[in-house]
Amino acid sequence: MDIPFYYKANPSDVTCAPVCLRMALAYYGLRIELDHVYQIAHSMGACHYTIPWGMCLGAAEMGLYAIFVSRSPNELLEMYIDRIAAIANMPIEQVGSEVECELAECRANDKITLVEWEEPFSSVPGNIVAVEAGVVIPTVWWGDVDAHNIVLTHFDAHHVSYHDPNFPTGRDQRMSTDDFFQMWHHENTDNDLLVISRNELNLQEFTEEL
Repeated sequence: MDIPFYYKANPSDVTCAPVCLRMALAYYGLRIELDHVYQIAHSMGACHYTIPWGMCLGAAEMGLYAIFVSRSPNELLEMYIDRIAAIANMPIEQVGSEVECELAECRANDKITLVEWEEPFSSVPGNIVAVEAGVVIPTVWWGDVDAHNIVLTHFDAHHVSYHDPNFPTGRDQRMSTDDFFQMWHHENTDNDLLVISRNELNLQEFTEEL
């Protein structure tokens, strides 16, 4: 997939999610500045920490469809609530309230679908990328230290290509397909997967094996 590439101003920033959303929007001809992405994605604090439901809301506000697949599509893992509170310098109660508000907005939005993970969804990223039906943004466990968002650009039985927003050289990086599944299915990622598309998709149509 020929997806425009953007990268973070500083590799240590926690803005991989909004930068990935910016790439997805640009793929559909919606080229906006990162500050605008922060606004529509409900990014939190001066660090602009962005959670999946905020990314869904941002895509929907720009007229696109968003599907968020997760083992916990209706709650944020407690470890991340604590992390956001620390990094964004926000009280834990405020973070929890923001998460609930974003969740409520997602549930009320016809362009957003929240889906609980099932094993057949392992085939979804490759099948969607293969037919360019949508932009796929998985959460992977990165370097044994943290969760990270990337944008998939190619997927086959042997390797995966992706845009890594961490670095200026992050365009079309490669990893083995086995490594991708290991990083995506890590217990700390909750198998999170965001699919942004111009047209409404039925995930069940993308669950057959490659």
